[in-house]
Amino acid sequence: MRLYVRCRLRARPGRVCHRVCVQAPNLRHRGDVGHLDQIRTWFGRPLWDMEPADADAYFGKVLRNSPSGTRLARSQALTTYFRFLELRHKVELHRMTGRVVECPIDEMNRPRGAKDAQLRIPPTGPEVGTLFTGWGGGLAACRKFAPTARNYTACKLMSQVGLRVSEACKLDLTDIKWDLGRFGKLHVRHGKGARGSGPRERMVPLINGADRTLRWFIEDVWGQFDDDHGRPGAPLFPSERKNADGSGAQVRPCGPWVPDLRRRLRPGGRGARSLRPYYAGGLSGGRSDPYGRSMISGSSGGPDGGGVEFTAEGLAPVLREVCATAGLDPRGAELLRLGSNAVYRLTSLPVIVRIARDPSVLAEMERAVSVARWLETQDFPATRVPASVAQPLVVGGLVITFWESVQEHEEYATVGELADLLRRLHWLEEPESLGLPYFDPLAKLAASLDGLDGISGEDRTFLEERAATLAKDYDRLDFVLPFGMIHGDASIGNILRHRDGQAVLIDLDGFALAPREWDLIQTAIFYDRYDWHTKAEYAEFVHRYGFDLMNWPGYETLADLRELMMVAWLGHQVTTSERSAAEFARRVRSLRTGDGRDEWGPF
Repeated sequence: MRLYVRCRLRARPGRVCHRVCVQAPNLRHRGDVGHLDQIRTWFGRPLWDMEPADADAYFGKVLRNSPSGTRLARSQALTTYFRFLELRHKVELHRMTGRVVECPIDEMNRPRGAKDAQLRIPPTGPEVGTLFTGWGGGLAACRKFAPTARNYTACKLMSQVGLRVSEACKLDLTDIKWDLGRFGKLHVRHGKGARGSGPRERMVPLINGADRTLRWFIEDVWGQFDDDHGRPGAPLFPSERKNADGSGAQVRPCGPWVPDLRRRLRPGGRGARSLRPYYAGGLSGGRSDPYGRSMISGSSGGPDGGGVEFTAEGLAPVLREVCATAGLDPRGAELLRLGSNAVYRLTSLPVIVRIARDPSVLAEMERAVSVARWLETQDFPATRVPASVAQPLVVGGLVITFWESVQEHEEYATVGELADLLRRLHWLEEPESLGLPYFDPLAKLAASLDGLDGISGEDRTFLEERAATLAKDYDRLDFVLPFGMIHGDASIGNILRHRDGQAVLIDLDGFALAPREWDLIQTAIFYDRYDWHTKAEYAEFVHRYGFDLMNWPGYETLADLRELMMVAWLGHQVTTSERSAAEFARRVRSLRTGDGRDEWGPF
């Protein structure tokens, strides 16, 4: 299970301390968190500042009279924590603090004991994707199709919803509750209880495509083991062996059916049992990073990548290097925007170069490039990526992508054309290979609020309390449009006129799976609350899309939540300009009083 170790780091002299959240996948919640918290309380500084002399004093003096098991467990927790930092975040911490992370536990001060600290690093998303792509592609040619397909389904289910091997083996067909929730749920009757408390039941939603995985297995494979789907106690994953009555027996948890995945995943993995930690480390498509943000759609700010000064002068060598790598000419490139991204237009070719300030958006940019290439195969009007350029590229900790320029001068399309494109987009069925995350607005909002450092404590408390209230209201919403692929930031600002005259969607890094209402809410509130669209424009939008979101009972809650996300985003810009600070103050005042939304300015 993941451990969230909350530490304090002073990023720069004179700045407020930032909370850094490091995720170590093999530390137990209650035991190891408690050990590390006690060490940190005694030490009084971030744990990565510990030296061997500090460990000598702690284990040799503070814990001198403690039981040997306590000393051993505490040293193991600390060793695992540092091993995780060294493997995953050594470079980032050195860049941020100037320190080289090194474990203070050595052979001279290690408490005596029989156990060694073990660190299990989950496989990455690309590794798991490669595993199941190759495995699934070989099913048709394998010697024994049904058992291999069963093993494939069980392991894929572990990676999608986080089941343990023993839990998956004990599932029956009747444990699948297709009528519960949006995707259906699994009734895990023999779940592992905490700290030896015995089995615990739980309901597991069939997210991340698990519903499609199970439907395929039950409809196309299960019948090769047993022909009676309605038999009481029929196992979901049957054994090849039969019961006395000829029905399929339940597979055994420790039997040879669990495949050895160690050679297919990273060295040191633990076969199928590494798929549950993979799920825990990447829930909803998120990817862990040393700042503890969930990369669902967009980031909430963070330190600049690679120590590169994010200015026109500092980025010039980066632009030259990436263009040389891609075989492009950067001479005369025009800087269009410099914010969370630096956007350049090349003069030699109609190409846009986008340099992301935050290095943790790499996974998002990989997905955005994949989405652009897939949309091109569907002949959908969207921004394209050059076919000859392998991307994204990473230089100096910055993530760089290349896009075809829509035209020389930005010209926005109309609200009606936005409705046409959204209606067409929502008819498309996305391939599973895109790996689109499930959009969680509450997690995204919480991450954004957590990183707000430049606003007053009073404003921060107000925004957090408002978010907590809206979270309860949001959980009670009953969406009416089909669930599926969304753009994620659909508004008039993300639809441009192409040089050939047609309207195209841009900014594809927010693509996700969610209720389609999310793609309509911005146009509705731009008209209803801020008067940024006219009544005629909104009427045209409704007519061409075919649905008026403002007539839906959940509109006000969704509008309030999207509005709060907009305000939180602007809160990250208050230290960059007086205009942003003034607009943020105006918006917070409107949220407090309920008045003055028509005075908001577009950002």
